[in-house]
Amino acid sequence: MSASNEEFAEFAKGLHGELIRPEDAKYEEARRIWNAMIDRRPAVIVRCKDADDVIQSIAFARDMDSSWQSEAVDTTCRGTRCAMKAS
Repeated sequence: MSASNEEFAEFAKGLHGELIRPEDAKYEEARRIWNAMIDRRPAVIVRCKDADDVIQSIAFARDMDSSWQSEAVDTTCRGTRCAMKAS
């Protein structure tokens, strides 16, 4: 099953970081990456603050409908030494 607004709200309550949805003002800026040839519009963007956020986000995506699960999780590291930490 796909997540409802209530499920996203409950998920967001447990995060230390930020949950951004398409209707949020920050969404367009948050979804852009350095390679402008890639133009994805994820259902949600999670700006994880710590390892617990990463674990919770992956678990939440895993529980969602398999029709979009294959694209549900994508990792982007922003900061120093990202290539080593995001593998």
